Amino acid sequence: MTLLDVRMAHQVQEEPAPYPDIVTIPADQLVRRFRELARDHEVIAFCTCPEEASSARAALFLNEQGYRARAVVGGLGAVRAAVGTPEGEPG
Repeated sequence: MTLLDVRMAHQVQEEPAPYPDIVTIPADQLVRRFRELARDHEVIAFCTCPEEASSARAALFLNEQGYRARAVVGGLGAVRAAVGTPEGEPG
């Protein structure tokens, strides 16, 4: 599985993803950069926009390109709740 952060670059800078192995490709760059994602992994996209709009569009686009992809309901907050905070980092 690949966790894909599709938030805009300034959002990632303000609030980094909880783990360094999360792939970050801003939604506005996905069409150009989607080939960076492994095809043999399911892609789980997340964002922080209302109703997961960016991650839903990203998942739809990736599915159209032959990937297995879906969006996280609840965005970054849900990812943080599911994955937790890396050991030694503030929660």
